[in-house]
Amino acid sequence: FKAADKDVLQRIGYCYERVNKDYASASYHYNLANDIAPESTWTLRRLATCYRHRGLFEKAKNCYQELMVIEPENLSYSYYLGTCLIELGEFDEALQCFYKMDLEEEDNIKAWRGIVWCCFRSGKLDKAQQYNEKIIALQPDANDWLNAGHVAWCKGNLSQAVAYYRQGSQAATSPFAFRKLFQQDYQLLRQKGISKTDFILMLDLI
Repeated sequence: FKAADKDVLQRIGYCYERVNKDYASASYHYNLANDIAPESTWTLRRLATCYRHRGLFEKAKNCYQELMVIEPENLSYSYYLGTCLIELGEFDEALQCFYKMDLEEEDNIKAWRGIVWCCFRSGKLDKAQQYNEKIIALQPDANDWLNAGHVAWCKGNLSQAVAYYRQGSQAATSPFAFRKLFQQDYQLLRQKGISKTDFILMLDLI
């Protein structure tokens, strides 16, 4: 391929991605474009998106790390890198991405949500609670109440957990939708020491 072919390969990749939802073929053409013209932020962004759709979070992580070198001021790269690191179970590393966002942009609720989840998963419950409270004071949704309930429950504050879960049930599109969200976290809560019996009892309390 010649340098002039880069734009053609980008367009082909974009068609595969957006029209056909064929992320593997899109990735192939974006990689060819990137080989011709490395460090194109457009190509790397599209390539990272395709990798995320394919569940290839290690490859997506590498793209976002490269993008952050090229445009270190772009906080969206920090956010997506953090989400990839979460998927890879690298919670302490993800936390640094979200802390960077929190430091550089005031009231960044996306950063706070990332911090809460990483802190919860890595056992930093006091810090998770601190950022939960910031979210609740600003603009919480059903997932925020759910996570606040998880943190309170794992800290041993049962009454506070029930209150948070009930707020989440009210904020959700329906009580059934919230219960479904809650049930999706069953294995995670079991890993945090919540027994199956307590989980079932909490479902009845919500």
